[in-house]
Amino acid sequence: MKSKRWQFLIDFICNDYWRKAVALFLALLLYLAISPRTSEKHEKSFSNVNVEIELPANVAMSSGERPKVKLTLNGDIKSLDNVDPGLLKIRAQVHAEADRLTKGETYLLRLRFDDVIGLPYGVRVTAISPRDLPLNLERVVSKQLEVRPRYDSQDKLLPDFDVTGVQFVPAKVLLSGPEQVMESIKAIYTEPIPLNEQVTDSFEYRAVLRVPQGTRCDHSQVDAYVEVVKAITTHTFRVGPLSINQSADSTRKFKVSDPSPNQVSVKLSGPRGTLARLHSREINASVSLGHIDKAGTYRLKVSVNVPNSAQGVTIRSIEPDSATVTVVQE
Repeated sequence: MKSKRWQFLIDFICNDYWRKAVALFLALLLYLAISPRTSEKHEKSFSNVNVEIELPANVAMSSGERPKVKLTLNGDIKSLDNVDPGLLKIRAQVHAEADRLTKGETYLLRLRFDDVIGLPYGVRVTAISPRDLPLNLERVVSKQLEVRPRYDSQDKLLPDFDVTGVQFVPAKVLLSGPEQVMESIKAIYTEPIPLNEQVTDSFEYRAVLRVPQGTRCDHSQVDAYVEVVKAITTHTFRVGPLSINQSADSTRKFKVSDPSPNQVSVKLSGPRGTLARLHSREINASVSLGHIDKAGTYRLKVSVNVPNSAQGVTIRSIEPDSATVTVVQE
């Protein structure tokens, strides 16, 4: 069986030998003609390639911008066509000691071909432009900062309520960043704490911190206790004319002059919104002749009444608190 197989192979090679030799020769010529083209090297450039800079923990860049460079790559046409610009980037490392940095001095970072990542097989880097990146480096400093609140709008609260304060836990956080940036930061604020007309009492809230760009904080959130109370205020109303309260029998017997003065100033205390809605014409000021049974001139105490709708409102003072009336026998 083996001898038959070998015989078949020998016959295949030997039969029509010259035709097979010519075909092999033509195939060799075709290969020699194509091979130089397929192995020919080309160059292709890619702009706006991101540079990721790795810094020591105690060093930062003054600017948070990510530099970009131009890459020139070499390879065959097929390999260059396989380059994905989105995967190309340079990852470079800064070797600088924070205590040796001089403020205002530029640090030159040399980019190496080996720093380029995202290259397919058979493609190499031939040029990086610019090759040296000037960086403004600073020491990283840290400091404890007080947490302060921001609200979306206190105008959304009902008029009778107000925010009197807020307590944070923790009350201070540790912020780190470039020395020059940190000099201007005096406190760290929260993202706006929501307030609306439903808020009528103090409440707890998990507040997110607004960390300044280019810095890092040891907390991203803090617990807040927002103190909400009724907003009590005072307002003075000019009320008049004064009315005279007397019985029907007194009205028949006496004629009474208009009170002097005929207006008084009434200071009221109560919820801010309630006082804002209250009008002086809704307030009644009067004097009473209830105990008077003969003609004469009298100094009578002024009484003030506020409407029932003005809940929580109290009278602080009445100026003047008395008025003069003259009673004449009919």
